[in-house]
Amino acid sequence: MVTEHNHEIDPTFSPLMSAHRQLNVHMKRQLETNDIAGIRPCKNVRICEVQSGGPQNLGCLPRDYRNFVDQRRRLRLGDGDTEAIR
Repeated sequence: MVTEHNHEIDPTFSPLMSAHRQLNVHMKRQLETNDIAGIRPCKNVRICEVQSGGPQNLGCLPRDYRNFVDQRRRLRLGDGDTEAIR
């Protein structure tokens, strides 16, 4: 176990650490609704950025949003729908 760091830890980077990133319930609901409506993931993330007042206020990274949408898509798939994700 390493008890020392070879560099200073900058507190401004703490929102980028995985333990500090989270999607709130409102954003999750909106992401899933927009995905069902056919809005592309890049536009979906941009909508969330604008509503939160900028990318610095999102609370997570755009990749976290895409991972959430991908996870929800997999959960919505039924039997025989595996070709839909290719």
